[in-house]
Amino acid sequence: CGLIYDANRPALLAAVGLPANGMAAGTDLGQVSDRDRSAASPDDAWLQAALDQNLDVIITSGGVSLGERDFVRGAIERHGTVHVAKLLMKPGKPLVFATAPRPSGPGKVLIFGLPGNPVSSLATFHLLVAPALRCLAGWANPLPPRVVCTLAHPILLDSARPEFHRATLHTGPPEQSRGLGSMLATSTGMQRSSALPSMAGADVFLELPSAAQAGHRELPAG
Repeated sequence: CGLIYDANRPALLAAVGLPANGMAAGTDLGQVSDRDRSAASPDDAWLQAALDQNLDVIITSGGVSLGERDFVRGAIERHGTVHVAKLLMKPGKPLVFATAPRPSGPGKVLIFGLPGNPVSSLATFHLLVAPALRCLAGWANPLPPRVVCTLAHPILLDSARPEFHRATLHTGPPEQSRGLGSMLATSTGMQRSSALPSMAGADVFLELPSAAQAGHRELPAG
């Protein structure tokens, strides 16, 4: 009663090892409790221990927002150089990307501080971390492929942030494609960053503009 299931760690470990992501060898560094810990009383031993393993990439989830117990962001700032502090995207606004010196040998360690909500964590992994892993693995085209599709129904746009909306793809009749192809996209439903089923059933991210960018609140079908 009152416990939170650890969805992020097994999902990220599985995603790291996928052939589509370069088949990186993931190392489970465990959990770090935020009990008796806050940004005002830092203890960075967990991050130093991770850096001491001489890894190429360190991925964390949670603790990168601005709450009292969001201590991960501060630890990354103290041990590395922050290049990205947050992003204008949905889901995934609270995110940190940094580099830190290797404890032994030349080069840098890449550090991705992903959001704690499960959908935000997985979405930012696939959109940002996976291309970096593919690049490290020597892929010539590490970015995710884009396909043109047709909306099967209208979708409301976020007022301020571009959104990566989870959806399924299926083949539609030619008259619905408007000459853009025969793939129809259907939303997986509720898009809250805590709604993991919306991610589990998705085939694609729909790259949607904000309402401010589009000039209207709703993207029509088609």
